[in-house]
Amino acid sequence: MKILIIGLLGSGKSSLAYYINKKYKLPRLNLDEIFRTAGGGYAESQQYQKDLDTFLKEHCDWVIEGCQQELYQHIQPDLIVFTDISGIRAAWRFTCRFFQARRLIGLEIEKDAPVQAYHYRHPTPAKIWDWYRCNQSIKRQIDDWLKTVSVPVMTISSFREYPKIDQVLNSECFR
Repeated sequence: MKILIIGLLGSGKSSLAYYINKKYKLPRLNLDEIFRTAGGGYAESQQYQKDLDTFLKEHCDWVIEGCQQELYQHIQPDLIVFTDISGIRAAWRFTCRFFQARRLIGLEIEKDAPVQAYHYRHPTPAKIWDWYRCNQSIKRQIDDWLKTVSVPVMTISSFREYPKIDQVLNSECFR
């Protein structure tokens, strides 16, 4: 079972991937983990592509999540889950992450936890505006890319819809 989770920043991709990782014991990869450096900058494209290729070669089944189109468009999943939430809800979640991260700064963070503190330090209106513009671009990219894929796509808008994912993953075609 190969599951790709895509969506806007703050749409719940990491939380869903973490849920699937724990429930179905699938290796999990957050594309941010290979796309960004520990300091929050961006890795070299040759390096993150190599890291992705290594992960894919090492695992037959997996759950991968992210919104970096230059990475996910080369992945061959069995199922794509699009976490499509409203821009207002995503903005609220993004803003809340600053406050969650503030509690985590300086603490040891579990590597597999869905929230990484270094991405969300020091909230400013400029960061929130940049995030909003970035999400508009991501939404257009995802919408365009989904028109070209030939694998099943499932759209969810809330953690309340996780049971729908369980139904699909427990069906005959994914066992």
